[in-house]
Amino acid sequence: MLAVRIQRAGGPDVLIPEELELPEIKMYDVLIDVEWCGANRIDLDQRIEGKKCSNGVAYCPGLECSGRIIAVGKYVSQHKPSGRVCAILDGGGYADKVVVPANQVFEVPERISLKEAACFPEAACTIWQAFSKVKIERRKTILVHEACGYYAVFAMQMARLKGVRVFVATENDENNNFYMELGAYKCINWNDDDFLTQVQKLTSDRGGIEIILDSRGDHLPQDLEALCFGGVVVFLDMHGKTLVDVDIQCLMAKNAQIEVYASIMKANLLLDSVICWNLLP
Repeated sequence: MLAVRIQRAGGPDVLIPEELELPEIKMYDVLIDVEWCGANRIDLDQRIEGKKCSNGVAYCPGLECSGRIIAVGKYVSQHKPSGRVCAILDGGGYADKVVVPANQVFEVPERISLKEAACFPEAACTIWQAFSKVKIERRKTILVHEACGYYAVFAMQMARLKGVRVFVATENDENNNFYMELGAYKCINWNDDDFLTQVQKLTSDRGGIEIILDSRGDHLPQDLEALCFGGVVVFLDMHGKTLVDVDIQCLMAKNAQIEVYASIMKANLLLDSVICWNLLP
């Protein structure tokens, strides 16, 4: 099979295609003929850093992909050859074929293109796990920082599907129309001096925001101020400042929580794909 591997640290030119042997298909695996693969921030970081496999061999990046099933392992019953699927991977998506554990593979409905499906698994699995932990269906308000990137886009749609009022904290006003089209109730510029005042006014019926999704540690003090009693700040990865002071007294006074999630590299959870696919147009 043909695979793209990172030969050294650097720009896109360090990604070199090579012919490799096809990995063994084990009893619970699925072999996928890859048509599209995602290009995530983690993939880019691995290339820039010159990531290698644990044995020193050049690494093939790619955390998600889509395509058609070629073959399945002996004990795989939920997937069939020729099925249209996407998958979340531990790496290796930058190849024309990939072997994946069956529980990391999701069927793609006909109305969704494989191109769209290739950017679905990582965001879906990460947000699904986070929302399951914080019980999104019991909440009424959520503030999503646009710094969360494609996680923010998926989280907004899932929250709206659950009937949650979505606020977006933006770095500027350029993308407001995009977020409103995704179902945002209100976009608030993070850099405005009256940001907290706006949040408190808009959520006076709740006493603040119930869930805040963020990825920047330097936002934490304001996030805690914006929370309602019993609220939770959820960190999805971490950009910017990573060592931050936490106001424990504020946490205690609000009976608040801080949850931290890294990008999910393995889908060790049951994902209700019927609900998730409804988030796409």
